[in-house]
Amino acid sequence: MGPASIAPESAGERPRSVNVVGGAFLALSSIRFLLDLIGWVVWKLGNAGPVVAFFLPRGDHGFVPVDWVMGHFPTVVAVQGTIAACVAGISIQFLRLRPWARRALELVAWLALAVTVALGTGFAWVWARLPRSGNFAPVLAGLLVAGLLLVAAIRAMRRPEVRAAFRRA
Repeated sequence: MGPASIAPESAGERPRSVNVVGGAFLALSSIRFLLDLIGWVVWKLGNAGPVVAFFLPRGDHGFVPVDWVMGHFPTVVAVQGTIAACVAGISIQFLRLRPWARRALELVAWLALAVTVALGTGFAWVWARLPRSGNFAPVLAGLLVAGLLLVAAIRAMRRPEVRAAFRRA
C-alpha cells in the first residue's frame, strides 16, 4: 500500500453538485477559521473589546448580553475555529468522495439549519415582542437566505447521482 494522496479526486469524476457543495463548505469554513484565528490573536495582543462590541447586534433592551460575550470572547472564537477546522476537514474528504464524508457533511448542514432556525425564531420573537427592539429585518433576511442555501445543499447531497458517485468511490 502506497502513501495516501491528500489531493482530491479529479474534478471530472465528481458530479457538479459535489464540487459546488464541497467547495462552498470548504471556503466558508476556512474563512470562518481564519476570522476566528485573527480575532483570537487580536484579543490576546490588545484591547479588542471596543471593536468586538461594535459588531455585536443589540437592541434598546440589551437583547445580546454584550458583557457575557466580551468576557468569553477567546473561548467563543476558539470553539468556533475548532468547529470550522473540522468542517473544512470533512469538506476535503467530501471532495475526495469518501462515503462517510457525505453523511458527515449532511449532518453538519442539518445542524447548521437547526441553529439558523433557532436564531431566526429568537430574533423574530424579540422583534415582535419588545417595543423598539432594534431593526432585526436584515438579520432575519440573512438567516432566511442561509437557511434556503442549507436546504439546497442538503437536497444536492441526497441526489441520486451524488449518492452513486460516493458508492463508486
